[in-house]
Amino acid sequence: MGRLEYAPIKREGNASLWNVTFYQGKLAALSLALKHKTVIFKTQKSIMSPITIRKAEARDYPAIIELQNVNTPDQLSEEEKKQGFIVSSMTEHTLDAINKNLGVLVALEEGNLAGFVCLTTTDPIPEHPVVKAMYNSFQQQTFNHKPLTEYRVFLYGPILINQKWRGQGIAKKLFYAVKNFTENQYDLGAAFINDKNTHSLAVHIQGLGMTALRPFTCKNETFQLVVFPV
Repeated sequence: MGRLEYAPIKREGNASLWNVTFYQGKLAALSLALKHKTVIFKTQKSIMSPITIRKAEARDYPAIIELQNVNTPDQLSEEEKKQGFIVSSMTEHTLDAINKNLGVLVALEEGNLAGFVCLTTTDPIPEHPVVKAMYNSFQQQTFNHKPLTEYRVFLYGPILINQKWRGQGIAKKLFYAVKNFTENQYDLGAAFINDKNTHSLAVHIQGLGMTALRPFTCKNETFQLVVFPV
């Protein structure tokens, strides 16, 4: 597994300049510039062009919906499902509501959508049966010997990476951007992952270091509840 190490160089108002070193097989040097919640990852040219991460804008919605619609289970073969899938059915209207609730972050390379992640608050709870079942399980969940209900929790997901950019660390870049985006208002992020989505489970638990709590069920399906501190 790779790891990401970073340290601030200087801070000027809302802007910070960071040095980031990303280790994965061989050493690669990256720099991260953070300004007004926009993150730019610059890598060696031989690896990829700069990846920009920022909060979504209305002009991004069509590409997000298009990426979602080609990655639902009914659009994928059994072999393709092993690389992950998404169970959401967002429209541009619901996407805009999520973006205004807490936020949708997008990863872009030269203006092309490499991936996105949705973030929502628990007040109000989104009108989604699995999200409601997950939230109802909070009463029986603990993290670091403390009830989940005593933390300031936001909901993480869905997250989806464009197939063209998979295996290039986009999920990790989005993950670190999420932590920065939420660190002043929240203690924990929480997400649900369908037990059948083994690729997503591996990415979030082994890859990103999230902690799996007690699973819960909804409509005869089992889901893992995973959390991470910000």
